[in-house]
Amino acid sequence: MKKRTKKQSAGFTLIEIVTTLAIVAVIFSIAVSSSNRMSSRSNINLVTESLVSDIRTTAMSAMNSEQFQTQSPIYWGIRLKTDETPANYTVFADTNGDSFYNNNEKFKAIFLNKNIRLNCTTFHNQCWGTGSVLFTAGEAKPYFEGGGDVLGVDTKNGDVSIELEDITTGDKKVIVINALGLVDPQ
Repeated sequence: MKKRTKKQSAGFTLIEIVTTLAIVAVIFSIAVSSSNRMSSRSNINLVTESLVSDIRTTAMSAMNSEQFQTQSPIYWGIRLKTDETPANYTVFADTNGDSFYNNNEKFKAIFLNKNIRLNCTTFHNQCWGTGSVLFTAGEAKPYFEGGGDVLGVDTKNGDVSIELEDITTGDKKVIVINALGLVDPQ
């Protein structure tokens, strides 16, 4: 038998070092992948919470008959645009009563995270690329304006659904506004 010297037994072999580095690399890639998925989920949750908050605030502005630029709006609304990049929505005060968003009626505009898309605003079983959810001043009765039509949200016509999607993970969230103006994120 050969006797090992002190010099031969000290340190690690090249195979041991490469194996250890490979294990560390696999663990690191799993951790990064998991972190990215969690970050995307929190992105869509944050955008959903922000949009729900803005819808509720818009309804409250209508309910309280808040003024906008010293005028009393007929409607307070949110204009949703799915056909733009990045997707965006605009909170507005309809001061001229035409049920449409005009540039001089903008209260605030929100641009969504580049990975979040407004897929569709659905009303009366139809998907709208652009449309507005309107709340009447004084009572906050919800209406939907799409393609020039302004329809009341009621049990006959159905609820307004707004679908958000994280394009990196495919996660989706839906926000539903019912005939009473109640907002339900799902």
